[in-house]
Amino acid sequence: MYKISQIKSDRQGDEIFRVEFADGTDKKFHIWDYSVLYKYPHLYRHLIVELLDCKVYEAIEHLLHSFIPSNLPLRIADIACGSGLMGKQLKNSGKLTIDYLAGVEIITEAITALERDTPDVYDKCFLLDHDDLSQLKEQNINCLLICGAANHLTLKDYQYYLSLLSEQAYVAFNLLSEPSEQHRKEILNWMDQHYRRLENQCYTHRKLLNGSLVKHEVFIYGSMSLT
Repeated sequence: MYKISQIKSDRQGDEIFRVEFADGTDKKFHIWDYSVLYKYPHLYRHLIVELLDCKVYEAIEHLLHSFIPSNLPLRIADIACGSGLMGKQLKNSGKLTIDYLAGVEIITEAITALERDTPDVYDKCFLLDHDDLSQLKEQNINCLLICGAANHLTLKDYQYYLSLLSEQAYVAFNLLSEPSEQHRKEILNWMDQHYRRLENQCYTHRKLLNGSLVKHEVFIYGSMSLT
């Protein structure tokens, strides 16, 4: 469907590439220019999952499956859900019991792409600064996932989303595997004080366009009240 060639690929977030379309036209993209990428059907999935072999969705699902009973009804909020790849991974595998799945995004084009590319996966999608996220409190959310923007959210963002959870809940997210990175330390220090860390694992997040590998670490926490 799409032919992708690299232009620049020095490090994660700096990648620039060219896409050749079936009609013979081509266009240059920055890899984090999500609002543009999402305008093309399945382009983000083709780039991130198929070409760059992104493993974050599998890594998070593995921790959820390892620490959450398979028969526990999960009511999930997927933060920075993008075009719905995390939800699709969970629904297709069938390893967990999912009663409710909501997506939260800040990019309008992401919600449009989700409804186009992964229809019928999410029960509801919320657009930040447009929709009332306090509605999630009424849904008894007991699982929070952050697999697309965990490295970009501030501590206040984490605290806000965690405030939407029910008393007994699980939280899973990924961060850069650089222990000295200050943002990472701030997030983990706060999480370790307020939630119980169940597991953390390093994994190969994805390839760059030049073939080199990016390492991340995935975490799962549970409420202190969980038995």
